[in-house]
Amino acid sequence: MKLTYTSFSWIDETKENIFSTPPLDYTLKMNGNTRVINFVDHENNEHYLEISETTVFVRYDKRSLWLDINKPRENVLNFTEDKNIVLKWVLLEINISISQIDFSYEIYQGNTLLTTNVILLKFL
Repeated sequence: MKLTYTSFSWIDETKENIFSTPPLDYTLKMNGNTRVINFVDHENNEHYLEISETTVFVRYDKRSLWLDINKPRENVLNFTEDKNIVLKWVLLEINISISQIDFSYEIYQGNTLLTTNVILLKFL
């Protein structure tokens, strides 16, 4: 089974395609109503996703992020021991079909919108 992974970002209303893969091998398992997807991208980075109708959990390399459509989540980005940034992640929507899954979220620093992102997983 193959999928493509694409990530789009909007900064100041300008759309940028920040990441797109060629077709990749993946595994898909169901855990209740949650889809568990594993794949390794073309740069050899491991991706692990758990996606349901209301939540998204992503583990990418050594980073992880949990998003809930009903609750904004603050996450700390650790750049160095003395430089940490707290960002608020807001999951906007999740769409699940047989041929693709997409979800979108916004990232804020304080009350300032930094970016809006869309992740698209297309099953080939």
